[in-house]
Amino acid sequence: MVENRFRWFGHVERRPVDSVVRRVDQMERRQTIRGRGRPKKTIREVIKKDLKINGLDKSMVDVPSRFVGLVLENCPCANHRHLILGDPSPVVFYPISSSEVRCLVDVPGQKVPSISNGEMAKYLKTVIAPQIPLELHDAFIAAVDKGNIRTMRNRSKPAASYPTPGAQLMGDAFNMGWNDRGII
Repeated sequence: MVENRFRWFGHVERRPVDSVVRRVDQMERRQTIRGRGRPKKTIREVIKKDLKINGLDKSMVDVPSRFVGLVLENCPCANHRHLILGDPSPVVFYPISSSEVRCLVDVPGQKVPSISNGEMAKYLKTVIAPQIPLELHDAFIAAVDKGNIRTMRNRSKPAASYPTPGAQLMGDAFNMGWNDRGII
């Protein structure tokens, strides 16, 4: 039961602030008229108690940034990988076929510029494109103009040590979830 509440809580918290689920949640918090006696416990109060009992924190569902993905076609550097430590965040290029390169731009913040009204294309052209190497620049602009832009959440999960007799964990292995029966 607690796991289902956590799943719902994470789902609601990751939604954009203007989504229906978040607006209903805000409406529930603003209700002030109540009857006699102790107020009924809200789902927020139950989740807050569950988080405290399990030693968890609301920040564990925060989305620090989003990846914006593009596919660059007929790219002259299709056999190379690039990492650009740009401002405000890194940009990664890697080949996905002999003539295509995937570009992932890390856009900081939970709310990214809108793709549908052209804000994202403008952001990519004005903020990111000037930092792209000349070899990739024209293909990058062409991919932005084509408009096949996708986004996905990017979360960081801090490493936690779970001592296991006979096992030595390194790198991303620390980020695997564990319970009393082993890996989740």
